[in-house]
Amino acid sequence: MLQAAALVTAGFGIWILARACWDYAGLPEFQDRYLQLVEDRLQDPEMEHAANRQESGYLRRLRRSLQARPSPAARAASQEALLQLLNRPSLAPGLQPSAGNELTGLAVAVAAARTPGELAATEKLRRAAGLRLLRGGVPRRFRDAFLPGMARYLDFVGRGSSLGLAVGVLLAGGLSANADLVGALTTLCGVGGAVIFTLTVIRCESRSWPAGQPGVWLRLARSYPQAYFLLRLTLTTAAALLAVYLLRT
Repeated sequence: MLQAAALVTAGFGIWILARACWDYAGLPEFQDRYLQLVEDRLQDPEMEHAANRQESGYLRRLRRSLQARPSPAARAASQEALLQLLNRPSLAPGLQPSAGNELTGLAVAVAAARTPGELAATEKLRRAAGLRLLRGGVPRRFRDAFLPGMARYLDFVGRGSSLGLAVGVLLAGGLSANADLVGALTTLCGVGGAVIFTLTVIRCESRSWPAGQPGVWLRLARSYPQAYFLLRLTLTTAAALLAVYLLRT
């Protein structure tokens, strides 16, 4: 049970940290700013009135994407929280200059669109710009945040495991301690350290902040991200234990 909890907790912690660092790397913000350009262009009543059936489907998908965005304030707060957690004053929030240049070109194309079909065609330009950013500074920016983040994660786990080792040795009678008890307490406290780190870093991931996306579960996840994480952790651990039990029987 402890091993399953440790594996699940480690997976959650690394995944959430990676999402926070990916958001900091800038590509999600670049995509959301493109969506903002499109949304502003759609304010023209003639644009939506001229939409045919296929283009209406594009507009519906676009609205769902717009609703799923974190607010600019939420993204700024999450990036600030991440940099405080990492304690890396050399890192700066916000878009890279190259992303700003790409957005300038996209703004021209979006402004020139006269129909929803022409507006949808700018999505190809957005994807091409995203690929150029991926070949540019986005991976380096991700690495600059993720590696210090993993160091902090391992620090939390290591401190928890050390505490469990010390407590286990003391409770079990010193150097001749029961190995099973020491191992269990070491693992348990290591899991505790991973959980504490994840509860901290989850507020650094902008998608966990409140946004306009409908749905009870998503509203719960964004309004109470720590509680939602603990719920998912419990359910996933239970599912993992059930799977192991079924495989062994």
